[in-house]
Amino acid sequence: MFGKTGQSLRVVPGIGGGARGIFVGKIPFSEKVGPDWQIPSKPKWSEPMLVVANTSGRNLLVFDTKGRKVGAWGTRGSGNAKLEEPVDAEATPFGLAVADSKRPRVVFYDGRGRYLRTWKIPTPPSGDYTNEIHLKWDRNREWLFATDPEHDRLWAFDGNGKVVLEKEVKGKPTGIEVGSNGKVYVTSRLQSRVIAVPLGSRAGVSPPLPGKSGGPRAREVE
Repeated sequence: MFGKTGQSLRVVPGIGGGARGIFVGKIPFSEKVGPDWQIPSKPKWSEPMLVVANTSGRNLLVFDTKGRKVGAWGTRGSGNAKLEEPVDAEATPFGLAVADSKRPRVVFYDGRGRYLRTWKIPTPPSGDYTNEIHLKWDRNREWLFATDPEHDRLWAFDGNGKVVLEKEVKGKPTGIEVGSNGKVYVTSRLQSRVIAVPLGSRAGVSPPLPGKSGGPRAREVE
């Protein structure tokens, strides 16, 4: 962990060599509705926590903000609540979203690690390669973005898990951030650049047909 001026504050132990994405913040709690757990319209939120996508361990490692391990969520397996290759985590109003790249999908957990739901990412499995999908919640558009570096794609989902955007972005787009001005930026792992991705004049653009790219081309940040 680092301070505001870049000085090292503390080291979080016990993560191992398989960690990839990380999230720091609060996660909403769910309530039991029939047989399922759901996030209510006005949820209670967890204390700030640090969640690491432990790819090699097939789970999520959870720490408090002082670096003390407080739990591990998810286990290896093929069930809906289980993880095969978690690579990133991001908080949304629907729970903690986790990118599970081996079965391309987003798995949601609440602030206590309870399984909530799954959204499928309509991209082919990457086989023996780790498709390092990264997630970003855009609270203005209320979209969840997912990069897809092994297929040069950027995806966006609405609050129901419906694909509202599929865009070709060359160069293995990996990391992603949404600026305060609404612009979307991704890191190109192949080109070692940051790319600004234009989404068109309307937020609710229709996604192109599978295998086709639409709209203006992505450009490099100067």
